[in-house]
Amino acid sequence: MAYKRTSPMPVEEGGTAAITLTDHAVIVGSGVGAVSFVGPVASTGALLASSGVGSDPGFTTATYPLTTTANQILYSSATNTVSEITSENDGALITSAAGVPSISSTLPSAVQGNITSVGTIASGTWNGTDIAVADGGTGSSTLTGVLTGNGTSAITANAITQYGVLVGGASNAVDSTVVGTATHVLTSNGAGMAPTFQAAAGGITGPVSSTDNALARWNGTGGTAVQDSTVIVTDNGEMTNASQPAFFAFLATSDTNATGNNTEFQIGSGNALTETFDQNSDFNTNGTFTCPVTAKVLLQMDSRLIAMTGATVHRSTIITSNRSYINLLSNYPTTSSQYYYSVLADMDAMDTATFSVAANGIGADTATLQGLGTPYTFVAGSIIC
Repeated sequence: MAYKRTSPMPVEEGGTAAITLTDHAVIVGSGVGAVSFVGPVASTGALLASSGVGSDPGFTTATYPLTTTANQILYSSATNTVSEITSENDGALITSAAGVPSISSTLPSAVQGNITSVGTIASGTWNGTDIAVADGGTGSSTLTGVLTGNGTSAITANAITQYGVLVGGASNAVDSTVVGTATHVLTSNGAGMAPTFQAAAGGITGPVSSTDNALARWNGTGGTAVQDSTVIVTDNGEMTNASQPAFFAFLATSDTNATGNNTEFQIGSGNALTETFDQNSDFNTNGTFTCPVTAKVLLQMDSRLIAMTGATVHRSTIITSNRSYINLLSNYPTTSSQYYYSVLADMDAMDTATFSVAANGIGADTATLQGLGTPYTFVAGSIIC
């Protein structure tokens, strides 16, 4: 027996709950309710798009091409119209002045100007040709030495000698002199000739360094060279000379039985003298001074004799290579005698001077030449001129 259903089959029984279906529409489920239909729309190329969870999908307002070409880019050619950009080999994506995109191997003039005219290259290495002077470059690949400009031509590099003096040459070239000898001066050789270092003609030359406040003295007989000295003149006019011979020495330990019967006793020949100073080291503690140069020398001595009972004479003698200088102290009623004596002596280079004392009238050498920490007996000297 045939069965004929007069109502739509419900969804729970595998039906659609719909009596009719819309032509070309998309069927959309709705749980156990009757299905609904989306579309169709009038625009060819519209895409079915989700409207999110809980909402039926819908067709896009924008339309898309039904087919595409390999390597082509889709873009909006008009409002809600998606089209293809024709591709081109070795091209770049650009836009026209109206903003329309395309592929081209030629950049728009505004973009090209930004690359070649404006901006700073922040990284990378320049591997092009030498940048010309007119474009802000040097026009050269390598540069060593002093650089000189040549108008719009490439900059010239000029090699120079270490420690030489720079000299201008022809066509803006720069050269350098040969290194000069110490104390020589840079001297002109006339027009068209480079200067050179030469010994000063008729000038005064001196050492590379000198002692502050020292007096300069001639070096040789040429009249052109001076040298340093040890003679110092302060800003206040005080003059000193650390090499000027000067000495002072005293007898610290007494010499007993030195004289008394007219015996000449050289001071320092018994107990050695103690030096207070010996500038230039020309004095020997045996009492001998050696004059290093021909000069006038101030020589001094002071002697103290004790145990002089009966003595009638206290004699002081300064003996130099040229002559002896004698002074007597006589006829005094005392048992001790202190006697100072000095002379300005003429001495030749390497002459010597000694100092002696003698007493007479005692009858025997029983007098003592007294020496103490206090300089009772001393000798001294210095070159005056």
